[in-house]
Amino acid sequence: MRGPSPRMTGIDLGSFRLRRACRMPLRRGGAIAAIAAAALFGPAQPSLADFVQQGPKLVGTGAVGSNVVQGTSVAVSADGNTAIVGGPQDDTNLAGAVWVYTRSGGVWAQQGSKLVGTGAAGGAHQGNSVAVSADGNTAIVGGPFDNTQAGAVWVFTRSGGVWSQQGSKLVGTGAAGSFAQQGFSVALSADGNTAIVGGPGDSTSVGAVWVFTRSGGVWTQQGAKLVGSGGAGTSRQGNSVALSADGNTAIVGGSGDSSQAGAAWVYTRSGGVWTQQGGKLVGSGAVGSLVHQGASAALSADGNTALVGGWGDNSNAGAAWVFTRSGGVWTQQGSKLVGSGAVGSFVQQGVSAALSADGNTAIVGGQTDNNATGAAWVFTRSGGVWTQQGSKLVGTGAAGGGAQQGASVALSDNTAIVGGNSDNLGVGAAWVFVLPSAAPRTATHDFNGDWMSDILWRDANSNALAMWMLSGLQVWGTGGYGIVASNWTVIGQHDFDGDGFADLLWRDANTGSLGLWLLNGFTVAQTGGFGAQDSTWAIVGIADFNNDGKADLLWHHAPTGMVGMWLMNGLAAPQTGVVGTLPSGWAIAGTGDFDGDGNADILNGAVGIWLMNGMQVLQTGTVGVLANGWGIAGTGDFNGDGKSDILWYRNTTGATGAWLLNGLQVLQTGAYGIVAANWQIAGTGDYDGDGKSDILWRDTSVGSVGLWLIDGLQVSQFGGLGTVGLNWQIQGTNAD
Repeated sequence: MRGPSPRMTGIDLGSFRLRRACRMPLRRGGAIAAIAAAALFGPAQPSLADFVQQGPKLVGTGAVGSNVVQGTSVAVSADGNTAIVGGPQDDTNLAGAVWVYTRSGGVWAQQGSKLVGTGAAGGAHQGNSVAVSADGNTAIVGGPFDNTQAGAVWVFTRSGGVWSQQGSKLVGTGAAGSFAQQGFSVALSADGNTAIVGGPGDSTSVGAVWVFTRSGGVWTQQGAKLVGSGGAGTSRQGNSVALSADGNTAIVGGSGDSSQAGAAWVYTRSGGVWTQQGGKLVGSGAVGSLVHQGASAALSADGNTALVGGWGDNSNAGAAWVFTRSGGVWTQQGSKLVGSGAVGSFVQQGVSAALSADGNTAIVGGQTDNNATGAAWVFTRSGGVWTQQGSKLVGTGAAGGGAQQGASVALSDNTAIVGGNSDNLGVGAAWVFVLPSAAPRTATHDFNGDWMSDILWRDANSNALAMWMLSGLQVWGTGGYGIVASNWTVIGQHDFDGDGFADLLWRDANTGSLGLWLLNGFTVAQTGGFGAQDSTWAIVGIADFNNDGKADLLWHHAPTGMVGMWLMNGLAAPQTGVVGTLPSGWAIAGTGDFDGDGNADILNGAVGIWLMNGMQVLQTGTVGVLANGWGIAGTGDFNGDGKSDILWYRNTTGATGAWLLNGLQVLQTGAYGIVAANWQIAGTGDYDGDGKSDILWRDTSVGSVGLWLIDGLQVSQFGGLGTVGLNWQIQGTNAD
């Protein structure tokens, strides 16, 4: 099904006339009825505002074979917009490959074809490990089975969105034996000019690591291989590696040390020379002897915080340990980390681990949780104390039994990648999770916190409530909230408690009472209500008027013209009052932050704007005059400049256009196109998470839903989302 196609002819641009007019009248006084708190729908439940899934799972195209195990390794750039996923068993000869994905707004797409390094000897298992520079333009890929497990690594660079191999494969000198498995683990410095490569099979599984540096696009080995002192037995040093941002601190995990108790070694570089810093690190509080500490390792950007995973702790329940450095001395910080909510005793927490750049957020994978479904746990540090953040992460859309999510993890400041290499019977996949608090302000009705607006539906026959989760032009998830009596009407879909999730505001048509659902995706986390309000008071806008990250209510009293406001804080309205008065016959047409100061402003149907600061009107004025049958259809930030614009629609012709604003000034006007009369604007929102509002359409003849993705005054992309019976009605939305 295709959405409405914009036709760019026949637009009467002359009807978008700009006329300067006098200041709008503003009168103060009066008061809105006091708020009476009342329980409405049910008991309160805890609300979680933590990492949430962004879009569907990632599965690379062009794979050869059914047991590719994509997600064996993952990496993410510093800004979270480039992700790399390894599939070491791609192709029938197990050559392996990696896939690169980029995020535009909140939508992920594969960038180019899979990457396979040239010069491999035999089934190299490329993609067993991956790393990426901070800017996402340099990637290193490990293939530990190259040349009969001698191992090697390949470097790729990106220019203009195109990836190419940089030089020949890298193989460190000085390996002992023929099964060094170089490339079993890899890491890069932030600038991509220093690489560390683990070879845990070197010297009959004592293990070692090699460092390479880049100058002028040429890679050379820096010094001899590194082997930590104090190792006991077949340490398998190089099982995991990590680098600080400047490349001057490295941590090396050896999960086989001391009969598989495991350990980690830290090295520092000065003047191009590497030396071990202190003794090997072994976390205290381990249970059992086969802990495998060092199976995973991570470093903060400054190199002063280390995270070491040991998946065998406590009979394979698993754990992770944090170490910090002060004055060159490393000490364990707190007790070992074990995530709550695990299902079963064979979880293997610590099989993968990652740290944010500041070292205050850690993610730990447990690939065998819940019968190998797998999961990941997030921990945060405050004042030196680590606590679990929310529930474990388990991505939706897994197929074919145990996906083993958590086989690999990667983390930027607001984006986490979790690999599940057994998804769909070994095809493998990766899942992306984000912090709702990082969403653009344009994604107002975002129910699952993934930075993209969603669609709320209500069945006119049964009064059932349902939701579509969108990722650009794709509906990637659906769900329902149940049935609510027909006298209750949804009048708002905004974030009232500042947790990054849209909530639902209801009003009882019989009594005028208000009710609020505080939501966390498909979960009603908490509910509450307010006493009945006089039916002559109508809610005409919902927006954040005082820049506290929480939606407020705008009221209009038609008999007197008074405009009132409730400044909200979740289920409470600590401040209420009247902000002004409109002349008789005037109406509120919308809200939006027209001057970009973070405070929502008020738009009326006469194309006048009140610039607000909380409950104070700072400035008023009109921005133009509407003519020839044009009507205000909504508001939104259509060009991504942080300032709201006005969307226009002419119902006599189906023409659609916009005014791009800067406060009380119209910077630019233009038309998007003409659509057939059966297509009607259903709302605005940022459906692809790019910081620019888009336009949602509904075909009133058959129920089809279409979407225009907007870039300024252009429709950059359009398409259909599906067809739903006309008894299902989109609950009106606006991007501001």
